Amino acid sequence: MLIELNDIYKNYGQGDNLVRALRGISLQVEDGEMVAVMGKSGSGKSTLLNIIGGLDAFDQGEYYYSGQKVVFKNQEQMARFRHNKIGFIIQNFALIEHKTVFDNVALPLRYNRLSRKVIETKVMQELSNMGLQDKAKRYPYQLSGGQCQRVAIARALINEPDLILADEPTGALDSNTEEEVINILLDFNRQGKTMIIVTHDRNIAAMCNRTINILDGKDVSA
Repeated sequence: MLIELNDIYKNYGQGDNLVRALRGISLQVEDGEMVAVMGKSGSGKSTLLNIIGGLDAFDQGEYYYSGQKVVFKNQEQMARFRHNKIGFIIQNFALIEHKTVFDNVALPLRYNRLSRKVIETKVMQELSNMGLQDKAKRYPYQLSGGQCQRVAIARALINEPDLILADEPTGALDSNTEEEVINILLDFNRQGKTMIIVTHDRNIAAMCNRTINILDGKDVSA
C-alpha cells in the first residue's frame, strides 16, 4: 500500500469564515495504481491532493506513506517529503517564465547539489523522453501549451518520484494536445508509476483504474 488516509479532517479559517474542506475522508491507493479524483468545484479535491503531496498539513486523522506514518511538524519537513517522494503536475504548468526550459526542469535537481554534468545528463534525457531536447534553450513563452505541459511533466519526473499528483493536467489544453498529454501519463503508469489525477473529464477518469468521488469533503464513491 503506497497511500493510506484514515479519517482526515482539514479546516480553513474560523468562526463565520470557517470552511470544512475535508470531513473525515479515508482512502487507500495501491502502488502502481492510476486513480482519478472527481467532484464539483469546492468539494475538497485539491485540498486532498495538497495533503497527500505535503503542500498542506491536515488537522486530524492519520496518513501513512509506504506503511510509514506521516507527521508534518514544520514547513521544512513538508518540503523534504515533497522533494523526495512527490512529482506535481498542475493545470497552469507553473513554469518560471524567465528561466529556460532546461533550467525549469533542472530546478529540483539543483536542490540536491548534484554536479553540473550529472544535472545536464539527467535533464537532457528527460527532455528527450518528452520530445523536447531541441527546446532546452527556449523560454516558456516561446512554447505551445502542450509543450509547456510536457516541460512540467519532465520537471515532475526528474527526481524519479514514487507518486505523481496531477491537478487538472489537461484543463488548459486543446483536445489534440490533451490526448497527447493523457497518453504520456498512461505510459508512465504502465511503467509502474503511481498516479492520482484530479479531473472533471470523465474520459480521463475512464482510463484510470478507479475513480474516487468527493462531495463536501467526503468520499462518496460507494
